[in-house]
Amino acid sequence: MRHSFQQELKELNDNLVKLGIMVEEAIYYAINSLRYNKNDLAQQVINNDSKIDDFQLNIEEECTQLIALQQPVAKDLRRIVSISKISSNLERIGDLAQNIAQITLELNPTRLPNDLLQLAEMVYKMVYQTLTAFVGDNIRLARKIARWDKEIDKLEQELTEKLLKQMNKNPQSLTTKNHLLFIIRYLERIADYATNICEETIYMLKGVREEY
Repeated sequence: MRHSFQQELKELNDNLVKLGIMVEEAIYYAINSLRYNKNDLAQQVINNDSKIDDFQLNIEEECTQLIALQQPVAKDLRRIVSISKISSNLERIGDLAQNIAQITLELNPTRLPNDLLQLAEMVYKMVYQTLTAFVGDNIRLARKIARWDKEIDKLEQELTEKLLKQMNKNPQSLTTKNHLLFIIRYLERIADYATNICEETIYMLKGVREEY
């Protein structure tokens, strides 16, 4: 029974990693669809969102089944509960990647601000490193990545203020700038969910809540 449980727990862990890879790919394609105005990449993100949703629901079901049938305790229970919460955060990141892709389809080809592209790269790197911390059970890395959120919040605020000033000076650019404001907000929210995953990874490994 114990061997069977450990095998199921490993499969659950592996499935979360697969979900993470799907979500990471969605962000990568969404950002590149925006950067290079690639509608085919944007459409791929949109088409794959339902697969992410379905996979996340399967993980939640696996977590419920393991808890109900195996009645795990201590660190095993923490890992299962944390995997359930992390999968939910990953699914929300996938939704935000889809939102960015949808805006790309509506956005006329335009030169994107360098600082927006910088924000996008930071957010993608944050998600990638967050998943690396989970896979490696790396508390130190999870803490380091979680601290990036404040830097991303600051850049998001600066970008938002800059675009709002440009909109006031040039009302003709209202629609485009409004699209960019949404993208900035979505990127900031992705960073928030990545921070949640870091916090949950730390809790899973330490059994203590740390907030960033």
